[in-house]
This record gives sequence, structure tokens and C-alpha cells, in this order.
Amino acid sequence: MSSRNVRLSEKAWDNASKISAILFSIRDLKNNFNSISVMRKEAVKQLKEIPDSILEYFDICDAETLVPLTIFIKEKPAVMVVAIWIDGVRLIDNVEL
Repeated sequence: MSSRNVRLSEKAWDNASKISAILFSIRDLKNNFNSISVMRKEAVKQLKEIPDSILEYFDICDAETLVPLTIFIKEKPAVMVVAIWIDGVRLIDNVEL
């Protein structure tokens, strides 16, 4: 468990667990999205629905350079990155695509 997670109340920890669940869900549905833009919008929508949270940022980036992507490049790995505030704690997460 991250040192940041131990600072969360039980309710906030439950809300924080939704972050990775959303990222994995979006990853698993990657092929259902028409574009990175649509995928990004859906992820942001779901992340903003986490109770008592403030989304700082979400993006889909080149996994090596962390430059935001506008299209997927088959030969280059991509990663979703997120920072979100819950219960006064800044949480960060990432999931490879």
C-alpha cells in the first residue's frame, strides 16, 4: 500500500480504489473506442464521478516519453496517467495500454 493511501479515511480509501478500477475498465474496452479523444473523455467522465474527489489531470501518453498522444501508434506503448485528490491526499496512478 502506498504511503499516501494510509492517510485516507476508510470511506476515502473505498473511493480511491475506484481509480484503478476505472483505468483497468477503460483499458479493457480500448478497442471499443473510435479514438483517443473519445477514450479520454470517457475516462475523465468516470473519474469525475468518484465521490468527494477532484480530478487534477488525466491523459493518455507515450509510455516512454509521457508526451500526450492524439492517436495510437501500433509500435509504441501507451499509458494512461491520472492525478486525483481524495480526502486532501493527492493520488497518482497509471495503467499501460
